[in-house]
Amino acid sequence: MQTTTILDIAPDGTVQPAILQSPLPVSGYRWIDSDPDNPEVTAWCHENLDPVATEALLASETRPRAMVIGQGTLILMRGVNLNPEEHVDDMISVRCWMAKGLIISLRHRTSYALRDIHTKVDNGEAPEGPIAFTCQLAEGLIDRIENVSIGLEDSVDDLEAAIFEDQTTTQDEHTRLAGLRRRAIRLRRYMGPMATALHDLGRLLPETGEDKDSAKVRLHETANRATRSVEEQDAARDRLTALADHIDMQQAARQQNNGYILSLVAAIFLPLSFITGLFGVNVAGMPGTQNDYAFWILTCGSLAISLVLVVFLYWKRWF
Repeated sequence: MQTTTILDIAPDGTVQPAILQSPLPVSGYRWIDSDPDNPEVTAWCHENLDPVATEALLASETRPRAMVIGQGTLILMRGVNLNPEEHVDDMISVRCWMAKGLIISLRHRTSYALRDIHTKVDNGEAPEGPIAFTCQLAEGLIDRIENVSIGLEDSVDDLEAAIFEDQTTTQDEHTRLAGLRRRAIRLRRYMGPMATALHDLGRLLPETGEDKDSAKVRLHETANRATRSVEEQDAARDRLTALADHIDMQQAARQQNNGYILSLVAAIFLPLSFITGLFGVNVAGMPGTQNDYAFWILTCGSLAISLVLVVFLYWKRWF
């Protein structure tokens, strides 16, 4: 379970620890950062928030979206997972509730974007209010998503170069291709709704005494960056699909060519098999049984037939 942080942040940036049950500060705002599985926070949400908002904040699975509920705004976002020994595409759900004098952020795993805000708060650079907090959080999430998208694009470039330069693909390249396709699909699953949620949030900002116009510009720019990341992930996914199709065509052509060669070999050896089978029967009257040179005559005849068949197939342009 993640550590729970409850802070009262004054307009001048000073910070004071607080407890859940105490009244909200008269000026400034309270920041509650916790794990949705924390029983104390869960109980407080049930007691103080709208039931629909509480259910969304504490749900086991979430989809990015933004909506106004009562006197607050629900924001569900996703960020890449940069925690050690975890998959970057196993995206972290960051659930927020924004209201006048209050911002709640819930997540099951460490979010580096939230950790950046913790660092700024410790340095006396806390966001001026819930809206500014949400803008910084969204920008931090998108910054890291863009870095992962750029890394994905670079990996696709490297894989394309390796596959097209060497017409034979290795098992390692197959494994890399499968892993990159999985990453692109999982990132794209949440990034489309994430961009839509940020655009919606720019229209749904509540009245908190902050500069809404500036916040709207920041959120719309962040939403556009998210949309650009979606487009990059779509392009990467399409390129990986094209690579997979190219590999499939290579393998199909290789199998077809191998089958063709085997068919030619069978065509050459079919009459030879008939001849050797015929001369292998153990019955009276077989020619050459009394001739000391019969074996060599048969061998030379078989070679001559093979040569004639090769010339004939070449003349017919069958190979």
